[in-house]
Amino acid sequence: VYEGTFALVDFLRLEESGDHERAGKDVIRRILEAPQILKVVHDIDNTAMQVLQRGVILQAELHSVSPHWTTISPALDLSVVGAFIRRTRPGALKLSGLTFDFLRLEMCMAEALSNWERRPLRQTQRHYA
Repeated sequence: VYEGTFALVDFLRLEESGDHERAGKDVIRRILEAPQILKVVHDIDNTAMQVLQRGVILQAELHSVSPHWTTISPALDLSVVGAFIRRTRPGALKLSGLTFDFLRLEMCMAEALSNWERRPLRQTQRHYA
């Protein structure tokens, strides 16, 4: 959130935009690599990190010999923080539970398993995201 603004990035639409793909992915890559911006994630594993890194590579360059892999730093994983506080293992705590325990906010999980490839996204999907 930046001054009350929230951005939802639609990678599928970005990749279909042709000329705008490079500009859009460059902005996202610069945000992910910016050392002054803390990236907050929840329970992200190596596979999810690789998917995110691949998401900012141009489609034409994805299968090249040596694409530029984005370094996502600094990043804070809420599942690791919650596990440290509760003295348990990372991944054992759900984001909805952490959100309620520390912020007293309930997350609506109705859209968690919805079809995220269908466009346009419903308002309830955008709210969940």
